[in-house]
Amino acid sequence: MIKLFIKISLVVFSLFVGASHATIIPLNVNDLSTNDYIVYNYNGVDYDVAWASKVNSERWYFDNTFNTLFAPTYHSGWEYAALNATNNSLEIFSDLSGVEILALFTDEDDNFIQAFEYWNTEFSSSVETANILIPQIRSEWAISWADYTTKPEYALFAAISNAYINNITAASYDTFYIRPSLVQDNDPTSVPEPSTLMIFALGIIALASKKRLFS
Repeated sequence: MIKLFIKISLVVFSLFVGASHATIIPLNVNDLSTNDYIVYNYNGVDYDVAWASKVNSERWYFDNTFNTLFAPTYHSGWEYAALNATNNSLEIFSDLSGVEILALFTDEDDNFIQAFEYWNTEFSSSVETANILIPQIRSEWAISWADYTTKPEYALFAAISNAYINNITAASYDTFYIRPSLVQDNDPTSVPEPSTLMIFALGIIALASKKRLFS
């Protein structure tokens, strides 16, 4: 009887562990680390803000090649800032000077906190700060590639190698993407794994069965 119980228990346990493993939801892994963006509080709400690009156009021509700037959603959770005071700035930085904004994106070792490599095909870093200091910064693009080929005012540019987007007004502004700040729980509550609970339950059943057999 005891041997039969053990065999049945092992089969049930194996099925349970397999089922629990199949239903585990993986963590949402984001390519960016906390070293690639800053956390900025605006009106009592924390936002992750990434300095995403030194240009503000989806396509940018330079040195006989192109840079492609990807939309914020290329990485999970990021978005264009819904908060735009004007075409020239982000509302969340509206009370800051260019020097103050640049200071936010400079770490204690005087390195820039930027995420160019995550959204650009050619640009991976920046030593240019002129636009930040003015400041000429945005979240949404000044122009998209689709607009570039359809708007009459860009017809001349489209006729010249379909490339010279770097001559379009405001396309050179620095781009920032944001998201609601991720909440990091540094002291998570310990929850027993399903397999641990199953072992514990089987142990109690085994003890109860043994007591019943020998009583």
